[in-house]
Amino acid sequence: MAAPQVFDPRDEIARRLDALREAKSLTLSELAVRAGVKIGVLSALHTGRRKGRNMKLGVAAQLCRALETTVGVLLGEEDLLPPLPAGMDLSQLSQTDKDTLIIQLAVEVLQRGLQLPPVVAPRRSDDADES
Repeated sequence: MAAPQVFDPRDEIARRLDALREAKSLTLSELAVRAGVKIGVLSALHTGRRKGRNMKLGVAAQLCRALETTVGVLLGEEDLLPPLPAGMDLSQLSQTDKDTLIIQLAVEVLQRGLQLPPVVAPRRSDDADES
């Protein structure tokens, strides 16, 4: 019988670091230069040879400074975006209200210096009729 899998927060730190780096459209090498960290350290975190939990605080601080974020975000103790207001049910919002909320969240992301991933809008059935 296989041992149950245990959640390992060390892997989450490395995944969060990759997500933050990719949001800034940086390669591992570019982040290493910006942060003043050896590429081998980032490569080991990226591939899982080194666990994020074992990262020195000074290295984490350098990476966060280069990524314009906080150590709390890297460790998962702070959210990248503010939470939705309590009790908000997105399914009950009008399309205009949803669009407004998306714009507000996008502004928040941009103010924090992150890049939004490209979004591909789903095709509407009436668009298919025009082609």
